[in-house]
Formats: sequence, C-alpha cells, structure tokens
Amino acid sequence: MFPFVALINSRVLFKYELVCKLHTKRSMHLEDGDSWRRALVVALLEESSHVARITTAFDSDPHLGVVVAEGNIGGQIPRHWAYCLSRVNELLGSIGFPAATDGITFPAGSMYWIRPFLLRQVAALNLTIDDFEPEPLGVDGTTAHALERIIGVICNDAGMDIREASRLKNSPHEAHDSTDNGASHVHLIAYYLPQFHPIPENDAWWGQGFTEWTNVTSARPQFRGHRQPRLPSDLGYYDLRLPEVRHAQAQLARSYGVSAFCYYYYWFDGRRVLHRPLDEVLASGKPDFPFLLCWANEPWTRNWNGLQDDVLLPQNYRPGWTHGFARDVAPALRDARYFRLLGKPVLLIYRVMNIPDRVRAVAELRAALCGLGVEPVHLAAAWVKFPDEEDLPDDPAELGLDAYFEFPPHGLHRFGNVTPCVPDRSSDFTGQVYHYGKAVDSQLELLADKVTGTRHRCVMTGWDNVPRRGAAGTVFHGATPANFRRWLRGVVEHELRSPGPSERIVFINAWNEWAEGTNLEPDLDFGHGWLEAVASVSRSIRRATPRPSPALQSD
Repeated sequence: MFPFVALINSRVLFKYELVCKLHTKRSMHLEDGDSWRRALVVALLEESSHVARITTAFDSDPHLGVVVAEGNIGGQIPRHWAYCLSRVNELLGSIGFPAATDGITFPAGSMYWIRPFLLRQVAALNLTIDDFEPEPLGVDGTTAHALERIIGVICNDAGMDIREASRLKNSPHEAHDSTDNGASHVHLIAYYLPQFHPIPENDAWWGQGFTEWTNVTSARPQFRGHRQPRLPSDLGYYDLRLPEVRHAQAQLARSYGVSAFCYYYYWFDGRRVLHRPLDEVLASGKPDFPFLLCWANEPWTRNWNGLQDDVLLPQNYRPGWTHGFARDVAPALRDARYFRLLGKPVLLIYRVMNIPDRVRAVAELRAALCGLGVEPVHLAAAWVKFPDEEDLPDDPAELGLDAYFEFPPHGLHRFGNVTPCVPDRSSDFTGQVYHYGKAVDSQLELLADKVTGTRHRCVMTGWDNVPRRGAAGTVFHGATPANFRRWLRGVVEHELRSPGPSERIVFINAWNEWAEGTNLEPDLDFGHGWLEAVASVSRSIRRATPRPSPALQSD
C-alpha cells in the first residue's frame, strides 16, 4: 500500500480521470492466495472491450466512484472491520472525518478502478513510510488494511458508489430527465471576494500593504488536526489588479462547471471600496465569464478581529440613496456577461432588514434601475437572521423581493458543536468548533422542509475564520472535497426534482474566502479536489467532462 500512497502523495495520479490500481498480491496466509490476485486482475483488465465497458460506466454515471471484481465488496459483515476500525478512525480523525462504523463497504483486495478525486483525501493524510508497520505484515489490523477500508469510507462520504465490474450495465443513477415539474438546469454560482489587492482604506486600518493574504498566512492551528494555515497552490498569493489572475480564475471556474462569480459589492452611500477588480472587468470586457453582484450592505467594522462596535465605514441610507445605488450598479447590470436568471439580471442584497422602509426602498430601486435602461431585475436577499434586526417574513414577496438566498454558515451553529471533544486545544482558544459532516447531514435533511416563495440554496466548502479572529474563531472541522460533494450533490438533485422554474441557482460559499476557510480555488492540502467535486456534480447537469485547468496566462 505504501508505494500507492507515495504515488498519491506525488500528485501524479491526479493528472488522470481514472486510475486502475493493481499490486503483486500473494496472500501467503491462504492456501492458494496467488489465485485471488489472478482473478482480480482478470476481472479488472480482462480484455479491451471489458475495460471500455468500465470506463463507459464511469463516463455515464458521475456517482460511480470505485469498480471492483465480482465478490470483492467488503465490509458487509462485522468481522471485515473488527481489527481495523480504531486505526481507520485514528487516521481519518487527523483530517476531521467523523468516526467510521462497521457496515461501510470497501474494495476488498485493494485492486480496483477509482476516480482520483477520492484519493485527494488520502493525500491530505500526509502519510509517510513511518506510518506503516514493518514487514512481514499481519493478516489484518495494520495501516495497510486500514487504508483499504478508508477508500470505502471516503467513497461513502462523497455519496459515490462501489460496484462490481460484472454489474455495471444497470446503473442505479441515470442522468436526470427534466420534466414539466422539475428544473432543467441548475446554475452553480460561487461567491467571490475582491479583497486580494491593497487599498488606501486597508492600509490605514490594518497596516501598509494589507490584503487578505496577510491574515491567511499568519493563521496557526488551535487544536490537534486543525488544518491551518490553509494556503493556495496553483494561483499562489495573487493580486486581483492583474488581468492574468482574473483570466486564470475564470478559466478554472469554467473548466470545472462553475456558472458565474458573485462579486461582493461594497457601497457606502456613494463611496465604494475594493472596486478595482470589477471596474477593470467591466472596462476591459475580460474575462468573458458571467458575473453578478451582491451588495454587502452592512457597516464595515473591525468585526474581523472581534471589535464589531468599532465602525470604520458606516452604512447610511440617506434620502435618494436608491437612485445613487442604481446609477452605480447599472453599468454592470447592462453588461452582456451579467448573469441572468430566466432573462432577468440577478441582484443580491445581503441585509435587507437593515434598510429603513425597505418595501418602499425595494420598489424605488426597481424603478430607478428600469429608468436607467436595465431590464426588470431578479432581486433577492439573504435568508439570514441577524440579532439586531427584525425577523425576515417567510415570503420574500412581502418585501417586494423575488427570492431569498441562503448563506451558510448562518443557520448552522445549532448543529454538531464538538468544542469540548476537540483534542489538545490551545490554552487561549475561546472559539467554537462544529462538525462539518453533521452540518451537511442536517442540511440535507432540511431540504424536505416546506419553503414559502423562492429560496436559492447554498452550500459551503467549509468554514474556519481563525485567520481573522485568531483564538476566538469559529471552525467547521472535517470539511473535505468528499463530504462537500455529497452536500452539493444532494442540493442539486433536490432542485432538479422540485417543482418550479426551469432554471435554478445553487450558490457556493465561496470561490476565494481564504481567511474564512471556504474556497474552491486549489489549495496545498486537497489540490483541485474542491473543483473536482463541483465538476462531478455539474456533470449530472451538463453531461460534460471537466478539462484540466490552464496555466496562469494573460488574455
């Protein structure tokens, strides 16, 4: 197993869409162990037509994760797990996986076809030869046997299947056929933070040259298994003033099935900050990639480091503000690349209950945009309860809105608080730790709840704002591309099944919130794993294979 782990750690296997794993299995404890090896190899590589059938099955079913030989799905009886469970949980616990239980199936014999996406989680374990027992190995209970089972745990956590090669004809997962009652298309839109370039305000407030990377690189682990600092890989510590960076981001997003970026728009009674990246996108016409705006209409405070009463830029609503805001956003909304849902430009407002006389203001904003030549807009507000505001009405139409949009981790803090159980916490850690996997489970269950009006769903790749809050941070521990995929897949399939408009939106938090521990951009731990999770789910919608990401290049 370690040679396989060494290949995984080298990242060479992630260049491929599929990997067939074989090894010189002897099973010396059996009377004729070598015959098992021969049977496994024949079942997986019998002839070219057989291999073609396997690869076709992977192509046609994005939920197929592993293919094994006939009779080689293990884990269905307790003794398959008896000696390995503790080692499995010890290894997976290092990256925050929930405790595994017996009954999870796995590819017995460790020969199989697999999507390399699943191996991203193995790479994150950072195993070395010192983690493996010296040979000759025992017949069970070793790190090698634990890894055999870990493949099954990861596959299960991703919502993917293990199937026998002889049973691939009738896949239980078929491409979704749209009906008159369900959506025919789901757009996957990632929130986008334009904080990665210096501005005079941040220089004054936080120090010369401050950008989001300042927080990201200074983060430190607060407990055992805490994945900090979280650092970028492919795109590096970029500066969003560079068109080459924006181009590379758009190419990555498009290649893996992201439909659009949702830029946060910082507007304070006519004063804008962090606007240069968007202004240059509008002025240059590049990159040719859809975008939309979310007005982050809350006061700019030192909330990042816990000083939320220290207001840096107040959010005022002086008479006539709707007309000023409309004038500022209209050029973006008229852009041909601006994202439209059923033909309407989508505009988001983060805190609608923060707006005085909000029903009138929403009507005025619509009229002002119309007067500026903007098509009728699809206006949505965050489905978030803020402690200092009135509750949102259940129906967005009561506020003159077309929809609400979700914004996790808001609403998730009642699920899976595991702070007391976290091992080796820092002595000054005063934050909260939640279990990401349990939050995913809860959110998938809540999809069955009745919703009034239109609700745009949202998933998050994780959450960890320790880079901003330090020892007072909030962490959703155990987020991996695997369980993120399971959440995204569940939400998308729910939207495809549900009655309503033919087009839907599912938001992803976020493309590049590095200081809050939620990013789709490639990182050093999981590489392209987050994007591969999106591609896997988007193939259910688009039926298209993701392409490798491009090198950083200019337009």
